[in-house]
Formats: sequence, structure tokens, C-alpha cells
Amino acid sequence: MKFQPTVFGNPIQKWIVFYPVSIFLQQTEIDNIANNIPISYSEVIDNETTILNKKIREVLEKFTNNFRFSYNEDVLKYLSKYPDMIEVMPNILQIAFEELKNAKFKLEVYHDPEIEDEYLILYARFPNYNKDIIEKIDAVGKKCIDLLINKSGWLIVDTDFKIEN
Repeated sequence: MKFQPTVFGNPIQKWIVFYPVSIFLQQTEIDNIANNIPISYSEVIDNETTILNKKIREVLEKFTNNFRFSYNEDVLKYLSKYPDMIEVMPNILQIAFEELKNAKFKLEVYHDPEIEDEYLILYARFPNYNKDIIEKIDAVGKKCIDLLINKSGWLIVDTDFKIEN
């Protein structure tokens, strides 16, 4: 029986299904098909993680070029766990950049020390602080909240009052 591979799935998850198309299958055809199948589950996961991390980096790197934004490896892990967050990150960062013009931003993962909870936190850091900063940051958070509805992860915009030059 000859099998014809059919690939389906989204770009992150590709699945190969073989279905019969004739009764005869030559050994060379079996070898060709087998060479294209991942050997183990961990290979599939590693490949998907690599593809996903590449997509995450592409999204975030667009914002690092102007030196106002940085992130760490924990962010990649978080966005790999909650991939639906990737699509809203450009919009959230754009809102923050436009509304908080003199801020520099640091994106991190906050790990709650008391309960098993984690979420993204976008720290806005300024060269100096005044009484209006918190109101501006809250306004950015309110603009972003609609983007986060029905997402598997969460993000908060805040400041840690560190001074950025």
C-alpha cells in the first residue's frame, strides 16, 4: 500500500498524516517518507520551541532597535507558554511607546513569591519622576486591557521608580 503524506496544522504545529493511495509501496519510498518524520517527541517539541522562540524574538526585536526597550530570556519562556500573547505584544508596546515618550522600558516576568502565579510586567523607567507619572502609566494599562481579554497570559504596565538616563 502506498502512502501519501499530508501536512496540516498551523505554522507552530505541523502534523503529518499518511493515508493509503495504492497497494504497493517500494522500500525507497518508505525510506524517503521515514527520513522526513521526527525521530522522537522531544525533537518535535524542540523544533516547535525553536520556531516559536524565533517568532517571539522577531516581534520583540522590532522594539529593541531604538534602545528604549529590553527583555530577558524569562520573557521568551513565558511567551512560549502563552503563545496567544505574542499577537498583542506589538500593540501593547506601541501604546506604551506613544503614551510614555520619555520612558525606557524593561519587559520581565513577575513570579509571585506567595502563590504559583506569573505574568509579564512592562516597567516604564524615567529620567525623573513627577506626580503625573502614575496617572500616565495607569492610562496606558487601561488602553491595553482590552487587548488582553481572553488571552491565556497577562501583562501589567508599571514602574519600579528606577532612574533611566
